[in-house]
Amino acid sequence: MKNIIVALTLVMTFPISWASANEDQLGLSFFGPFLHSAYVPNALFLMFPTQDIPAILAKPYFNPTSLHSEGFIHACSAHQVDYVVQRFYRDIMDLTLLVIDPQLVTAEIKYESASVSEYGDFPHIYGQLNIDAVVQQCYYPILACKMLISKRLARL
Repeated sequence: MKNIIVALTLVMTFPISWASANEDQLGLSFFGPFLHSAYVPNALFLMFPTQDIPAILAKPYFNPTSLHSEGFIHACSAHQVDYVVQRFYRDIMDLTLLVIDPQLVTAEIKYESASVSEYGDFPHIYGQLNIDAVVQQCYYPILACKMLISKRLARL
């Protein structure tokens, strides 16, 4: 049982390395947000169902309902991505992350505490997000992880 847990942890942490297909064949860019954040200091991330991305990127500004109801857009830093996905998006199989360069954001960004202090302060964008601050989009491999785990467990 201990070996299964270790294997599942590795698959969930590095799903692409366990796949027989390469990253391009799977249509994933799993390491993209984390590698890109090294080139974009303090990169911010927003996540959405992939089907919503074309409509979001087609407009010059992003104005979600949270901006009107709470006064800001919820975002996260690289070390907070997995937590946010697991807490709010775990049932969405086709998820895309938008990588945002905070230096290009025209609205004010504030880092504020959230209910889970172990992940630090979360970035909040106080105003509409100018889409030209989105420097990359990448797919979050939830579906790929679930498929790989199912295949690995079926072999045991």
